[in-house]
Amino acid sequence: MENNSDSDSEAELNGKKNSHNEKKRGWHKFLSFRKTRNQKKTCNKDDDSMETESDFTESSSNFSLYPKDSEDIAVTGENLFKQYSSDGGLILQNVTFKAYKNEVLVILGRHYAGKSTLMQILYGHQHASYGHVKIYGKELDYNKWDSVTGKLSVAPREDYVFFKDLTVADHIQLYESLISFKDMNQDHGYNLLKEFGFTRDLNTPIKDLTKEERIKLKIVLALLKPTKIILLEEPVDYLSPEDRILFWRMINKRRSRKTIIISTSDESDDTLSMADRILVLDHHQIQCIGDSNEILKYLQSRS
Repeated sequence: MENNSDSDSEAELNGKKNSHNEKKRGWHKFLSFRKTRNQKKTCNKDDDSMETESDFTESSSNFSLYPKDSEDIAVTGENLFKQYSSDGGLILQNVTFKAYKNEVLVILGRHYAGKSTLMQILYGHQHASYGHVKIYGKELDYNKWDSVTGKLSVAPREDYVFFKDLTVADHIQLYESLISFKDMNQDHGYNLLKEFGFTRDLNTPIKDLTKEERIKLKIVLALLKPTKIILLEEPVDYLSPEDRILFWRMINKRRSRKTIIISTSDESDDTLSMADRILVLDHHQIQCIGDSNEILKYLQSRS
């Protein structure tokens, strides 16, 4: 009996290893579809001080790192500070960066690094204590909410975007009722849900959805809105490995026509590989901005 038990345990262990290897091969196969850029770059804390020697090949996003023209800048954070009380510590300290057109920018940070506060300042849910946010060169007017929401599409970490007694279908219909669908590339809600592998009954009330299902729906609603800038707050942190693949496929499909800013604490290969640039936020400051290779070196030196 003991020998049979040992054999069963060994078979189960081998099965788990094979499953893990299959998932890993799946990621490498998926990521290999992205075309690479040949570049030499130093990693700094400021976009303007980034030194770049680039020989770019064509990229899936048509994004050229560090374009010089101001019209290529979609979002700018200038000297952002955040302090919740006069005697409290700084939550953000002199954060300055740019997000360019048709770029996937990942804001990477550990818990309590300040990334949620930064994201909420960018989409107008909080005010900076000092500093400015600009969208296509125009400063956001936090006193005029339409000036913020008309330019940005957001999937926040919290669930306040939902009416919890309404169903999934109700939310899709509500959002689509506000869209003209004049753009041939405009996504449709039910197609996005299918693309994201959402299998729950569409007549299910929001309050009965799991956390992962609510995250999926928030991302779908953000992608559904016809804006050029999308902010996704910690979208992959609670998704399964299979759903992360679907998520990055959705982002990769749309990266050539949108600026997408994603915050996360996830330091996995898929997150680093799929970003055009990564901004590392730690101890409430920007520690490094660069591509996946430079950020990986930084993370390895930090640990």
